[in-house]
Amino acid sequence: MIKTSATKLNTFLKTAIIVLVIFLTVFFNFTPQADAKDYVYAAPNASGEMTGEKKKPFKSIQRAIDAAEKDDKKVILLPGTYYENNIDLWDDVILDGLDKNKVTIIGENEHKAVITMYDDSEIQNLTIRNGKRGVYVAENADVLIWDCRINDNDKDGIKVEEAKIDDKHRLNIQKTIIAYNGWNGIYAKQRNFYLKDNFIYKNGWDGIEFDKNSEGTIKDTKIKENDGLGIRLTIDGSWIYIKDCTIRDNDKSGIEVRSKGGNGKISLDRKTKLYKNEDYGIVRLNDGTDKDQDYWNDHLKIDSDVRFWDNDKDPVSDIIKVDC
Repeated sequence: MIKTSATKLNTFLKTAIIVLVIFLTVFFNFTPQADAKDYVYAAPNASGEMTGEKKKPFKSIQRAIDAAEKDDKKVILLPGTYYENNIDLWDDVILDGLDKNKVTIIGENEHKAVITMYDDSEIQNLTIRNGKRGVYVAENADVLIWDCRINDNDKDGIKVEEAKIDDKHRLNIQKTIIAYNGWNGIYAKQRNFYLKDNFIYKNGWDGIEFDKNSEGTIKDTKIKENDGLGIRLTIDGSWIYIKDCTIRDNDKSGIEVRSKGGNGKISLDRKTKLYKNEDYGIVRLNDGTDKDQDYWNDHLKIDSDVRFWDNDKDPVSDIIKVDC
């Protein structure tokens, strides 16, 4: 009985080892390697023959993108600092620096954005700085910005043109630092959007602004120490959810919500915190309309457990009428 059990155990172990060897062989055969044919490479110090292979990278990011678009490949930026501006990231191209602390693109033309993104394009793991704007998102473009640092641009960190309001035209920004830009951290015209786990601070105007008719979620994001508002939103045509965010120490109110009297809804969940802003926690503005408290109760939903403290004025303002 003991011998039979030992034999079964040995058979089991041999089988397990064989399965593991097969798995590892398949995994490493299909995992992209350094010179995978699916990649085009660029390096800031490239010289000599430039074919886009890892050992023969392009020096120009734009040349690498153009080659990637032609052959349906991904662009990998090797470590270093690139001095390049007005980069067009064409449809379906991914631009990846692998580590935002090791790859920086510095704009050389103060009249242009460093990168312009087109439909289904992505930027990942990059630092982008010193342009007129850091990133410009073209009209109707569905884009992803992932784990980047966008700072010290003359105007907006990210400027976004309008798009159809559906999931095929989404602005998706995650794990990104947007700081020290001259105007807004993010300024977007009407958009479907998803913002998660970002840090937006010390921008020259507002942290985030979305125009009316926008839909989306701002989640797990810290917005602080901007020279204007933390967030600027308009109810009309918008359906926006603010979840688990910290909005503090902004030079005006934490959130401005404006209405011209149209339908829509702005909602804040119970884990959101607004504190130490230099005006209201939330300021409510009737823009050329006389909507009453019932309207605002229906269209601005603030969970009873949203936390406010140490704002210079009230947690939530009275309804203030403006004409602008």
